[in-house]
Amino acid sequence: MSGHTRAAYEQRLNELRSLPIASAKRRALDVLRRWNVTRSRTDAPAESAQALGPVTREFFEQFREVRSPNDAHVIGTDLIAPSQYIESLTAIGRSDYMDMAVRNGDDEIFVVDGSEDRDALKPTYPSIYHLIIDFGD
Repeated sequence: MSGHTRAAYEQRLNELRSLPIASAKRRALDVLRRWNVTRSRTDAPAESAQALGPVTREFFEQFREVRSPNDAHVIGTDLIAPSQYIESLTAIGRSDYMDMAVRNGDDEIFVVDGSEDRDALKPTYPSIYHLIIDFGD
């Protein structure tokens, strides 16, 4: 990614991060209209989702799995497990080369691929909805 392109992406990401969760949720639900979605069968999320933050748990109350149109990104209750890259995180989604993960009880999303400095690890998105907006645009 060129310096100019990288700077534009960082600016866009910072704008996205500042979006309130309620606004991000509305936009993400619009994005999901273009994704392959499997709805949850009950209002209770899978047992594996119980340790997640409240926003993420609410997401899994509605959706069992969501896949980007090209299947590059998958988020789902069947993927909730320790991250393959950083053991202290719980994966909630995957692509070929990275995990989308959270800390137990928290909603901030970390996108990790194993190259991160674990001592300086910072969340990538404030919520699952912010992640979906970025991956869906």
